[in-house]
This record gives sequence, structure tokens and C-alpha cells, in this order.
Amino acid sequence: MKKLKHLDLFSGIGGFSLGLERTGGFKTVAFCEIDPFCQKILKKHWPEVPLYDDVRTISYTGRVDIITSGDPCQRDSRANAKRDGASMWKYSFEQVKKHRPFFVLRENVLGNVDTGTALQVEGDLASAGYTVRTYVISASAVGAAHNRPRTWTMAHSNGARCEKLDNASQPGKARQWVDPVLTGPDGLCWVGSESPVLRRVDDVPQRLDRIRALGNSVVPSIPELFGRAIMEMGPA
Repeated sequence: MKKLKHLDLFSGIGGFSLGLERTGGFKTVAFCEIDPFCQKILKKHWPEVPLYDDVRTISYTGRVDIITSGDPCQRDSRANAKRDGASMWKYSFEQVKKHRPFFVLRENVLGNVDTGTALQVEGDLASAGYTVRTYVISASAVGAAHNRPRTWTMAHSNGARCEKLDNASQPGKARQWVDPVLTGPDGLCWVGSESPVLRRVDDVPQRLDRIRALGNSVVPSIPELFGRAIMEMGPA
């Protein structure tokens, strides 16, 4: 099976690419990320992959089999009381219409359900000929020490072999999250909904940039799961 070519939009520090490439079935062909610190991380680990800094002007013209999008979520974040800022999804959708990939995978905060952005995303993809399903998956579901629930919208072209996705598990009963209390080696405790990454380390270079980048990143194990499911489907 040839590796599927991956266009990584709003790449951050490369969580989507890292997860998909772990499967052995995907190759990232281009990144798009505007943040200078994240760009340094991407250039360090994927030095040969083209890196664009503006999703509105991406000039990549090669084949694309899957597009991932971690488009910014200021308007959709429940932490943003004003709910201001425009959704950047439309620019990802422009790339979907341009490249017509077999698969699209998008991650966002739960608040994008409240604002209707998730419904818009599903509608856009359906109008372009994709079958779409949105899941809520938490970081804790793949072993992380914090909940971090996010929506994951998976779409596949109606021209691809996708019968196995029809057998995906159906939504179960609503559950209430119980935040675990995590105790570190120094005796300090954190609630499970907030990761204790670099909170007290003052001598780490670019500490704030690292915390922000990690906070905006996806947990690579989740796109890896989606990637393995795609590989099980066989050639498109």
C-alpha cells in the first residue's frame, strides 16, 4: 500500500503528522502554520517538507489524499466569554475543494458545537460529497493524564472504500466526567482537566512558547487511531 499524502493545515507543532506517520501509512507533503515558534519545531523535525505560513495563499499543487485541520477556535472556546473572532474553517474548506482528498480530519474544542461551527463543518463537507461523522474524544481516552475533550470530525469521499466506517460504534449514554487528582513527585496536585506540563519550571528556554504550543496541539495518539482505521479500509 502506497503512503497516503497528507496536507497538514494549522499544523501547530505537528501533532497530526506525528500521529499519522506513526502508522507507517502516511507521508506529510506540506505544512501550514503561522506561529514562529511552531515553525521552528516543524522545520527541525520535518526539514524537507514545505512549510507555508498563510492558509489563504498556499501554493501546493501536488496530490493530497488526506487533509487535517486544527483551525483556531477563539470564537468557539468556552473560555472566551465574548465569543468573538471569525472561524478559520472556511480556509481549510477551500483547500478541501481544491485538492479533493479522500479523507478530511478536523479537531476542535467542544464549544464549536455550542456556536454551530461543528454543524457548519459537517454541512460544508456533506455538500462537497463527503460522508461525515463527528466524535467526542478526550485525551484521557488514549492514556493522557487530563481529560481535554475535543470534537473530531472525520469525513471520507463517497468515491472511497468506506464501508468499515459504517460500522463505527454508535453514541452511548451521556456520562459525567470525574476529574482525577494527580499527585506529582514533589507532592503538588493538579486536577485532571489541566495538564501539569511545565507549570513551575522557570529555567526552561522559551517556556511560555512551549506551554502555549503544547496547549494548542492535538494528542498524536488520536490521529494515529484514525490513521490506523483508514489503513484497515484498504486502498481507496
